[in-house]
Amino acid sequence: MTRRTIACIGECMVEMCKKSDVQYEMAFAGDTANTAIYLSRLLNSSHSSVDYVTALGNDPYSTQIYNFLNSENVCTTQIRRLDGEMPGIYFIETDNEGERSFYYYRSAAAAKKMFEGDRGEILLSNLSNYEWLYLSGISLSILDTNSLSKLIIALTKAKDNGTKIVFDGNFRPAGWDSVKVAHRVFSQVLAVSYIALMTFDDEKAVFGDTSPENTVDRLRSLGVEEGAIKLGDEGCLVFDHLGEEFLPISSKITMPVDTTAAGDSFNAGFLFSRMTGASIVEAGQYGNKLAGKVIQFQGAIVPKKDFLNF
Repeated sequence: MTRRTIACIGECMVEMCKKSDVQYEMAFAGDTANTAIYLSRLLNSSHSSVDYVTALGNDPYSTQIYNFLNSENVCTTQIRRLDGEMPGIYFIETDNEGERSFYYYRSAAAAKKMFEGDRGEILLSNLSNYEWLYLSGISLSILDTNSLSKLIIALTKAKDNGTKIVFDGNFRPAGWDSVKVAHRVFSQVLAVSYIALMTFDDEKAVFGDTSPENTVDRLRSLGVEEGAIKLGDEGCLVFDHLGEEFLPISSKITMPVDTTAAGDSFNAGFLFSRMTGASIVEAGQYGNKLAGKVIQFQGAIVPKKDFLNF
């Protein structure tokens, strides 16, 4: 079988973005889905494939999500459709400086069951067919203990088959029984990861890291080859086997409108760069640039017409 390029694992939800005290605009998003969409737009090639791995229901909103991903050239053949299930939903509130707060309603989301049953086993076995796999801390947080264990086994097999695993340690405390559990699961996934794209504030919360350099040292000790530590409006620290380098945000970036998907778009820019032969520094710079553009728009996904002007 010809190997597919990359699969992104996670959850795509109904996004409700506040427009006024009584009005919201509906869209579709989710951290790894956002990265998959931006990565698909950047690759824009018949020689590359971006697949999404999740589960949806058969309700109208699940169908809209399914069609939306297809419209973005994200392949949906690895999406399960489960009778009687529905997608998660979340609301975004933004303050005057563009910082956002999320309110999730996802306790019964279909994506939680993506790896259950015989069809779930098929999804897991298919992961070794990819050159790259991408997942996040949120991808892990929605799964029960049994599904998590099976996923980590599948990731290990994929790594042994030559797949490069990319992990974004996106930490949302509400998704975990405790920080201790998140610490253990993140460490297991990082131990099979080739690239780590971490946010320093999350690393402080989960691992107690005292500096971005401390985070890099810990990631290297787990076997991670390269990656970036995202530092918000300060930029990022990139690293590989040659060393590390701090990359500041360009002074041209103006006050953000909405920081939703800043990290997700950074990840897409970084991955696109590395997948197409750019250096680690070039990847970090492009990630910074793309995130700086995305935060000038409301919501997680920038309209295609505006994205083409980046």
